[in-house]
Amino acid sequence: MAVSILERDRLTPAMRELGEAEGLPALRGCEAQLHYGRQVSAASWPAVEALGELVKRQLGQRQ
Repeated sequence: MAVSILERDRLTPAMRELGEAEGLPALRGCEAQLHYGRQVSAASWPAVEALGELVKRQLGQRQ
């Protein structure tokens, strides 16, 4: 058995959604932050920046 916080669209038929009716507290919104390391090489920076933009786009679609 395991308990995790997932978005509803990630639940599979084998999973069961638990909430306040089962005695759990209501979930509030969350905040995500991107932190870039100071030691990223100039050659790697385009890939790091592209990954950051991808993460921002994906999270922005879920608001």
